[in-house]
Amino acid sequence: MTDFGYGNGITTDFGQCLAENATAMAMFDAMTPEEKQKVLERARQAENYPQMKELINDLVGWQIGHPPYQL
Repeated sequence: MTDFGYGNGITTDFGQCLAENATAMAMFDAMTPEEKQKVLERARQAENYPQMKELINDLVGWQIGHPPYQL
């Protein structure tokens, strides 16, 4: 995996998960640098894509099991 640009250990999974959750992306963009650093520290600990997705979804309080629904 490649470096996403947030520092050593942050992969493209971080950006992909943020891109899939517009609410989390907006929240992350609005965070202070210190808050962003805390999220990035947690992201460095994610071992795989599902863990990264869970971390991003936790930013907005979503629980596991929210697939997109077609109306």
